[in-house]
Amino acid sequence: FLASAMVAIAILGLTQMASIGEELTEIADQNIPLTATVTNVTAHQLEQAVLMERILRIAQVPGEESELDGYVRKFDQLSKKVANDILEAEAKIELAIKSAADKTQGKRARDVLTKLDAIEKEHKLYEQHAGEVKSFIKAGNITEATALARLLEAEQDRLDATLTDLMRDISSATALAASQAHEHEKAGLNLLVTVSATGIGIGLVIASYLAVYGISRPLRIVTNALNRLALDDTSVEVKVKNRDEIGQLAVAFTAFREKLIEMKHLQAQVREEEKRIEAEKRAATLRLADNLEATVKQVADRIADAIAELERAANQMARNAESTSAQA
Repeated sequence: FLASAMVAIAILGLTQMASIGEELTEIADQNIPLTATVTNVTAHQLEQAVLMERILRIAQVPGEESELDGYVRKFDQLSKKVANDILEAEAKIELAIKSAADKTQGKRARDVLTKLDAIEKEHKLYEQHAGEVKSFIKAGNITEATALARLLEAEQDRLDATLTDLMRDISSATALAASQAHEHEKAGLNLLVTVSATGIGIGLVIASYLAVYGISRPLRIVTNALNRLALDDTSVEVKVKNRDEIGQLAVAFTAFREKLIEMKHLQAQVREEEKRIEAEKRAATLRLADNLEATVKQVADRIADAIAELERAANQMARNAESTSAQA
């Protein structure tokens, strides 16, 4: 009986751990990589917005064709990266749909795929208009390029909002999956404790120790970290030394956190770049007004001098006429 109880406890524990391991593997192999891919799309899209601002600014400066061509090449390279990242994300979510454990997971994955399709269409439209802007610049039509760039800014804002919303959904789904895995772990732990208590006290002690220090505590740390990250707290860190699926999840979490911090840094750079460009525009307008005022003043002075000269000539002619009349 003792041997049978120990075997039953071992089988039950292994079964529960395998089930939890599959859930954690799904998070580590699908959710976190998908989040990292979407983060790459967002970061590259923000870099494209910065490059487009620089392209428009350099296009207005004569003699900077070489620098302009360099920015255009970088922009085109980022376009290919964004397109490839979107395709990669779609492939990952399609795999998640096929391997969904239930209808709820399948529906969440299909919703994400729908948003990815929308993002892909929006990015293609953005690329189309960006190409038109570059064509206008190449043809020297800076006014048309600037006008179309305003439309690009609106499209960029919509695309950024859609990507942010998708990131939020994926983060929430990841946190929910981790929480469910934690709940399953708790349920499995309770069942394991119950069977162990009826079978053998030693099995209870060993199984509880392994569950608490090998699964529960590290998993709780990762779950809490994911929940805090979902609330936009990027200061959270995960210090888990496990070499199993939980350890893989902790490593994936750290990579995702760094990507998220990098994305926020890029967003801050974009805002600073926009402020600086606006300040440069205002300074250029003031310089143009000063130059125009100086030019008008010069013209007015010349006209005044010409009028004075005409007046002197008229007075001289009048004096000559009077002198001629007097002699006659």
